[in-house]
Amino acid sequence: MPEGGPAKAKKTMPPTTNEGVHGITIQLTAEIRERLKERAQLEGLSLEVFVRRVVEGSVLSDSEQGPKLPLKSARGLLKKYGPAPSIEDINEVRAEMSKYIGESSE
Repeated sequence: MPEGGPAKAKKTMPPTTNEGVHGITIQLTAEIRERLKERAQLEGLSLEVFVRRVVEGSVLSDSEQGPKLPLKSARGLLKKYGPAPSIEDINEVRAEMSKYIGESSE
């Protein structure tokens, strides 16, 4: 689900209301079903309610919920700059910088 920013009111059907709901059956692999169950449990929802929210969110996101989330993750965005400094390197620079705190430049 979207992270950050103000939460928008969702136009989802309350979990106990089935008025006007038509059933649909889809075939899922065991792995996908288990992942859906895990995600539903993390959010404290039944599998049915979780899947309904995912589908509704997907359908409504195009027109009613504003901009889409990026399709690619930001992981590896800075990869072209090489590896991050080690904790030892960071601590060494901090120690060196702290020697000069309070000294005047005159």
